[in-house]
Amino acid sequence: MELERRGQRTGYERFDIPIARDGGIADLLSEAKQPDRRFDVVICESVSRIARKMYETLSVERELERAEVPVFASNEPILLSGGRAQQILQRRINQSVAEYEVLNMLELSWGGTCTHVREGYNIGKPPYGYRAKTLRHPNPAKAEKGLTKTRLEPDGEQAETVALIAKWRYHEALGFDTIAERLNKNTDEHPSPRPPGGSRARGAWSKSSVADILKNPKYTGYQVYNRRARRSRGARNRQNPPEMWVWSPEPAHEPLIPKWMFDEMTAPEPNGKGHVTALI
Repeated sequence: MELERRGQRTGYERFDIPIARDGGIADLLSEAKQPDRRFDVVICESVSRIARKMYETLSVERELERAEVPVFASNEPILLSGGRAQQILQRRINQSVAEYEVLNMLELSWGGTCTHVREGYNIGKPPYGYRAKTLRHPNPAKAEKGLTKTRLEPDGEQAETVALIAKWRYHEALGFDTIAERLNKNTDEHPSPRPPGGSRARGAWSKSSVADILKNPKYTGYQVYNRRARRSRGARNRQNPPEMWVWSPEPAHEPLIPKWMFDEMTAPEPNGKGHVTALI
């Protein structure tokens, strides 16, 4: 998380912490530059609590150094005078270890997520047309703790609506707007999708909701992950190229759109556009 975005949440209020909270890292750096600042030094549990990435930790250190505010860590030698070589050496080692640990953790977590997907299990809210089928966790130790996993299964009228949308698109070459208009004529039979939380639900079909269904490869029966960048800096929720998607090697649930039909509808045309995005 970028430094300016840190310290903005209020979850700490649930705990009875006697020390007042005045803000995050950005607030600290801002006040450090003021002539009437309320502190003389900054002390942390370890440098990894400032930031996990060494570059960002060094940036904070540099800003405080320019303001003549020393930074101490409780797991390092705290020296008020004399040489600082040993302190700096230990700090840089600690910073390197902290960055390694977070990167290693992310890589292990990513590997576990990919294995989860390749085994056909779902992540997040089921797409329109499916519901989650809860299964016993395949790991006996986790199953004893009550942990479960989910796969997708067709969800009645919604599943039939997805198949109908694909049929209209492929066989009649209807545009997204036209399909939405047809569906809105009978929303009892073709209920519109509900976004996560339902706060933005329109109660009607739109061009974008139809397009989202026709571009979702999960309807082919395969489990697919990493279609969008969720945490990348500057690219949050941006669509990833298909070569970055993670697929299950075999179909994991009942398809609502045949794979061959999906491939043809999304195949690039001579102008470089896919059928799903070209016919609007």
